Amino acid sequence: MSIFKRCAGMGRPISSPAGWILLAVCLRTIGSMKTTFDISEPLLREVQQLAAASGTTTKSIVEQALIRYITERRVARPFVLADLSVPGQGLQAEYESAGWPEFRDAAYGLKA
Repeated sequence: MSIFKRCAGMGRPISSPAGWILLAVCLRTIGSMKTTFDISEPLLREVQQLAAASGTTTKSIVEQALIRYITERRVARPFVLADLSVPGQGLQAEYESAGWPEFRDAAYGLKA
């Protein structure tokens, strides 16, 4: 089970600020890993300035950005229309040459 599914059942949508905080808390309680990666100096400075202005850490900004990136790219299951067919033999003979007004009138019981 993914971390997103474990944390998703806790009542707040991940798209809300409270959901992001909750997800970050879940990530920390389940585990974390130290890693190193190269990032351009201008981008790092911008992230550091943003973190300082927001009263948070560079790590938190990067973590939030990665979570959002992964979440937005998850492939949603394709929509499958439920089969709500009804029994019968299809179009009745009296409506074979009918137009929309005749169908509408019959559906609303206005048939003469």
